[in-house]
Amino acid sequence: MEFLYQIHNIGIYIDNGSLDWKKKIKGNIKEQFDGFEIYHGVRDIEYKLIMKDMDSIEKRTDAVVVPECSYFYEDGIMRSRYLNIAYQIWDKAVIMWTSGETWYTPYLLEIMFEKQGITFVHGASIAVDQTTGKLLLAFGGIGKTCFIANAVKKNRVTMLGDDLILVSRTGELYSYPRPFCLYEYHKALFPQYFKKHKVKYVHIENNMYVKRGIRKLKKILKIHDRNVYSFLPVSPARLFPKNKIQIEPIKLNDIYILRRNQKVKTLIISELNSAEQAANFAIDVILHEWDIGLKVILNYHAQKFVNIVDYIKPRYEILQSAFGHVSAINCVDIPEKLSATDVSRELNKIILGGVD
Repeated sequence: MEFLYQIHNIGIYIDNGSLDWKKKIKGNIKEQFDGFEIYHGVRDIEYKLIMKDMDSIEKRTDAVVVPECSYFYEDGIMRSRYLNIAYQIWDKAVIMWTSGETWYTPYLLEIMFEKQGITFVHGASIAVDQTTGKLLLAFGGIGKTCFIANAVKKNRVTMLGDDLILVSRTGELYSYPRPFCLYEYHKALFPQYFKKHKVKYVHIENNMYVKRGIRKLKKILKIHDRNVYSFLPVSPARLFPKNKIQIEPIKLNDIYILRRNQKVKTLIISELNSAEQAANFAIDVILHEWDIGLKVILNYHAQKFVNIVDYIKPRYEILQSAFGHVSAINCVDIPEKLSATDVSRELNKIILGGVD
């Protein structure tokens, strides 16, 4: 096996396969974990995610079948026709078979993190003085990237992540600096990067499936150009100095639940005295953001006779325990039409008003 990346104490490995398959896997996995080696290669590896060629999995006839969707084999292998992946869960490892797609890896990393009392949430997070953690929980598109980009300009602020954040049962935040998804309106936030790389955003149709299809087709045909048809994934390691990304876990101190609200004309912040409600919000948001991959997970648990309540319960308990340690939980209602730039400016006043 060949080692690729490390995320905290989990190593990602690639097994034997054709040269073309390995090249494809390495390219796709780099889009997700570029730069992680800078921040996480300092811990012992305790768990492994092992990636294998889909063509290497045996064709068998001992499966429980969900028609047109998945196969569940007696040894615990779940094979999805829907996503063209398969996986098998062990005590300290997960094996993933794929023909090349790697976007499903966070779902499998979650399995190993959860065993350690850690879980993903969808949002953004920063640290002040590398000691005080602030977590923003929100659906996509609310302005988290703008907030992070401006927040890290302050001397005392470092970032933990912009999309997925890891939270522990004991109330600690762990960095997960996956690439930023940069849209055309983010150009003003990172002028030096865009000036250097000269990428061009092309508008063809407001349909994410069409855009993804074009990107995938160009990869298959090995067509390389600098046009961007949806968003550009760029590692924080390419956007910020190394010292602006938080490496060590820090205490979660404040939570901000961000919501677009048609009823408000100005940004309004209110205190929420309920770890349970914050945990409910966090669970619902990540299930919404992860909806495509949940189909496979629910098929897997159905064959194990585990219902969705039991699937969610360990994650919920981790979050409820973690959020019970915080100093403050705030709900921030944001006017529906307020731009991401304006949202960022207002959030910086609220969250970092007295921080240099």
